[in-house]
Amino acid sequence: MATSIYDLVSPRLVAKRWNENTKEREPFYGEALFSPKKQLGIDIDSITGNKPSPRPLNLSTFDSKVIPLSREAFEKITMRMPFFKNSYNLDETQRQELNKVVASGNQTYIDAVMNIYYNDTDNLLANADITREIERMMILTTGNIAFENNGVAVAYDYGITNKSTPNWSTASTADPVSDIETFLDTVENASGVRPTRLLMNSVTLNKIRKIDSVRLAILKDNSNVFVSKAQVISYLQSELQVTIVIYNKGYKDISTGTFTKFVPDDVISVYPDGYIGEGVFGTTPEESDLMSGATSAQVSIVDTGVAITVTKETDPVNVATKVSMIYLPTLNDPSSIGIMSVNFGD
Repeated sequence: MATSIYDLVSPRLVAKRWNENTKEREPFYGEALFSPKKQLGIDIDSITGNKPSPRPLNLSTFDSKVIPLSREAFEKITMRMPFFKNSYNLDETQRQELNKVVASGNQTYIDAVMNIYYNDTDNLLANADITREIERMMILTTGNIAFENNGVAVAYDYGITNKSTPNWSTASTADPVSDIETFLDTVENASGVRPTRLLMNSVTLNKIRKIDSVRLAILKDNSNVFVSKAQVISYLQSELQVTIVIYNKGYKDISTGTFTKFVPDDVISVYPDGYIGEGVFGTTPEESDLMSGATSAQVSIVDTGVAITVTKETDPVNVATKVSMIYLPTLNDPSSIGIMSVNFGD
């Protein structure tokens, strides 16, 4: 049985609980697109630009020098990864209450009170999880990452140049299938790889569902019958030879208090199968400097590179639990991704 709150407030126990809960959590969609990677330091090198399409080798003669090819299409960019950290503190009053709980020896009571603490810490780790997905979906739906809060601003441009703004505001004349197919051709010509995934949310799909060319293609001559979203998905997948991904998850925006979707309305992203990039974790100061045990801080790592740090403070007496993360995604080939910002006229 625990003899003090320091036996209970432990990063090892926090990490164990989070890892167990993660097994039951449905992963964010972006986790399947960006493979996790850990590195030392806070700077990463990213290659951006349009990848040239495959071409035949140049003919040569024996005993002649090799013919070099240009890499002018590529640009190496070094980016400094953003640093995130937040904490919850157990102050002197809360610490005294927890000491009473521990002294009671009532394990049921101890578990009930500690669940409050662990839930708070779980929220910090969930915030880190959401932050990573915000970054990944920003890239896919805007081509950029931009954050500004707490007096700090960061911005990254990923060099996605395949962008389109089709006008589907008139339901009787709009032709989404033709426009999307043309855009897929554009991305394929730029990258040599044809996109096989279309990402959008349900609001965007519902607007496509109401366009005449889509309705009539599905219903033939019976235009007054209801068209379901499932029918629209099946039709688009068949016509375009792609997989439609409908993604409606989001988060609560701390600045406005409103629900914000990871994938905005009226945006369609196209990209190929498999990983399109890496989710790179830097080494936090907590991991690089505090895990050695040279201080009173205790550190555990979850989710590849998120640090949980518990520190005993002496004046005022409290226990601080901090979650910190250095994270930034990279793209394998920006030219293989395309973003459509659709004008639906509403």
